[in-house]
Amino acid sequence: MAPPGGLVHSMTVRQGSGVPRFAASPAATGEDRGKGATARSGDFVGLTPPPSAACGGVSPAGRRRGNRGFPERLSSPLVDWILVTNDDGVEVPSLPALARAIATLGPVRVVAPDGERSWVGKAITRFGPVRVQVVERGGVQMHAVSGYPADCVQLALHGLFDEPPRLVVSGINAGYNHGSAYIQSSGTVGAALEAAIGGVDALALSTQSRARAWKEWRAWSLSPESVPMWERLAGLAAGLAAPLWAAAPQGVLLNVNLPDDADGTTPRRLTRVADVGYDRLFSRVAEGEYRHDYRGYLNHFSPPEGTDVQASAEGCIAITPLRPIHTAALPEGLGEALGI
Repeated sequence: MAPPGGLVHSMTVRQGSGVPRFAASPAATGEDRGKGATARSGDFVGLTPPPSAACGGVSPAGRRRGNRGFPERLSSPLVDWILVTNDDGVEVPSLPALARAIATLGPVRVVAPDGERSWVGKAITRFGPVRVQVVERGGVQMHAVSGYPADCVQLALHGLFDEPPRLVVSGINAGYNHGSAYIQSSGTVGAALEAAIGGVDALALSTQSRARAWKEWRAWSLSPESVPMWERLAGLAAGLAAPLWAAAPQGVLLNVNLPDDADGTTPRRLTRVADVGYDRLFSRVAEGEYRHDYRGYLNHFSPPEGTDVQASAEGCIAITPLRPIHTAALPEGLGEALGI
């Protein structure tokens, strides 16, 4: 079921040449992308300007992908737009803050899970319907999805709207998503990976406190008192997203981990993924019953220097380029042992 309040309508979706230069400034408003069409005001996260100014014009012909044959769509003019999603769900205070900040770059739609979907990676719903309800949270219209974060991106790219987004921004997750084991388990990164598989540039964002204990900080991060922090981090997120939005599509997938006290002066590092694993994830609560009980284990399989984990530990903003799974080399002698 969708969270109470703000329900507009509901639907059920069943399964079935030149390289642009990156710009450091958010010069990516709708007026810069052409004029002529006006998006419906209910479709996008809006700021002060009217829809004609905030949402811009029709997509350039070179970017138009057309209707892909899905019967259930929300009608809207063809515009370049940004998808905002997360894995913590529509109820968290970080989501409206991020949507508003990203909306300073261009038109934004929010499609996110109707509840928390952490630790699900890039899971896709295979059996049963995926339900979508339009709700309002923090003054922002959102599409609340009963499935996983990757479901949200899949629907946004291929099912809900006339045009797919040109950029996907996922987060800001409460808790770092760094190191190989955690990146592969993250619903936040999983949403960004789904975007990359669909040919759309993506940015995944996560944060955590170095000063406060996890459980204490996590509870506080869900409270109204945390909103100023989320707004500050969302402003940084918009600055990181601006050059991607200005230059997309470039085949870019970035994973960013930033400390919860980050601001414009916080050092930024280009990092590689740390080769790490985790230990026990489940604790026994009764005969034949176990529950998720992650306790922050981090097993390093190689030196951490130059990695996302190391940069986060030192209070830096870690920026890590990723790509979907590719072929790896076999260890010496293993191919022969396998008979190949």
